[in-house]
Order: sequence, then C-alpha cells, then structure tokens
Amino acid sequence: MEREGAGPPGGAGGPAGPGGGAARAGSRGGGAAGSQMLDRLVQQGFIQRSENPEDRRGKCLTLTEKGQAFLQKGIHVRQRWIRDLVDSLSLEEKQAANETIAMLVAKARALEGCAKNPHCEGEDPI
Repeated sequence: MEREGAGPPGGAGGPAGPGGGAARAGSRGGGAAGSQMLDRLVQQGFIQRSENPEDRRGKCLTLTEKGQAFLQKGIHVRQRWIRDLVDSLSLEEKQAANETIAMLVAKARALEGCAKNPHCEGEDPI
C-alpha cells in the first residue's frame, strides 16, 4: 500500500496512491483534477478508497471487482478489434505489417538502449 501522492502503484489490481496508477491514467500529478477524477471513480464503484494504516496522511486505492471487470471487458474488446483487423488483411499485407513491426521494435529497443546510456552513439532520438 502506498501513501496518496506517492510513487508507483503497488501492482496490478493492488493499492496505489493517486500519484501512481492514477497519474498514468490521465492525471498529471494529482491536484484538484486528480482528486475529482478519483471521487468519480469511487462514486461509480470502480475503485475503493481507504485509510493507509502506515501513514494517516494518505489513502489507499484499490480496484474493485466492478473496476476489474470493466478493465477486462476493455481488454477483450481491444483484442477482438485487433483480431478482426488482422483477419481483414491479405497475406501480403500481413507480411508487410510483420516487417514494419519488427523494424519498429528494433528501433524502439535501440532508442531505449540509448536512453539508458548517455554515451550512446548513433542516431539522435526524435
């Protein structure tokens, strides 16, 4: 469990402070807008807010069963859309897409390596 406004979330489906999982969901750093968003999620039954037993100044956020079901539904809808998209491609289009994805993954890995190593030589990141 983490104090409200603290670092990264405790894990998938676990408690998190608004500066953790909520920040990644669209709120940049919490504040009034982040608190209002969390209030709406609590009112709609997607998350549960409770006292942090380790720090009375903070709150713990937990994804409810309703919240987990909503996320799973979104994941399944997205997966079905991707399956339908891939099924609509010809063999040639699938091959071209695979080549493009492989190239993008390689470029992303190269950029990630450069980001971790400030002395990296090669292309400048975008």
